[in-house]
Amino acid sequence: MERSYEVKPIVLGKIWRDGGALHYLTFYGQQGWLPVTMWYIKGADMPILVDTGGPAKEFPKYNPMPAEDIISFEKALAAEGLRPEDIGLVICTHLHYDHVLNIRKCINARMVVQKAELDFAQCPHPLFAHLYDTTMAKELPFETVEGDVELLAGIKLHHFGGHTPGSQAVAVRTHQGQAVISGMCTTQKNFDPPKGVAHTPLLACGIHVDPIQSYEAIVKIKSMADIILPNHDTRLLEGMK
Repeated sequence: MERSYEVKPIVLGKIWRDGGALHYLTFYGQQGWLPVTMWYIKGADMPILVDTGGPAKEFPKYNPMPAEDIISFEKALAAEGLRPEDIGLVICTHLHYDHVLNIRKCINARMVVQKAELDFAQCPHPLFAHLYDTTMAKELPFETVEGDVELLAGIKLHHFGGHTPGSQAVAVRTHQGQAVISGMCTTQKNFDPPKGVAHTPLLACGIHVDPIQSYEAIVKIKSMADIILPNHDTRLLEGMK
């Protein structure tokens, strides 16, 4: 029998962003809160996280936009009966600061990232340097993969790039079908833009190294997923009200 998993979003905090930062050439001037999310995959032989988020107090070093904590990394894990040292695997969708700053606390975990992302994070282009912790990228024992990889039975990594050189989506077999964590900084609007607002059927990331790759990644994720899990989906905050 094929193994299936449960994917649980855990919202650690929120960051204030302009809509154009996530939606290419669209929603400029429409500002609001976006969730800082990590994803807990249940059902494996070890606890698995996809991304780890980070504490809001550290965010101003990378970006001056407002940020607030909702729950600490430690308390969020404790609510699941876990400690940071219990985590066996962390899959990094990419290495932007708001996705990885808590990873240092997972001292016993394998830390998996695309090679293209780690290479870029260690010496990022000046346009994107403020989004990376280069010291972390150089010092932590990341395990790199290249391209599409089935990391565990029922958990597959898809390297799409676009948002960053090594952005990867994480496809997880669940009882409800294939859930895909987008990996890129997206909301549901990227996959289902409001009619009459967007200039294209789908929306690439507003922050990108290659807008065409970003767009094609959205196309592929939408075609392969039964359940789409955008990293910064505002509905995750709405559900907490």
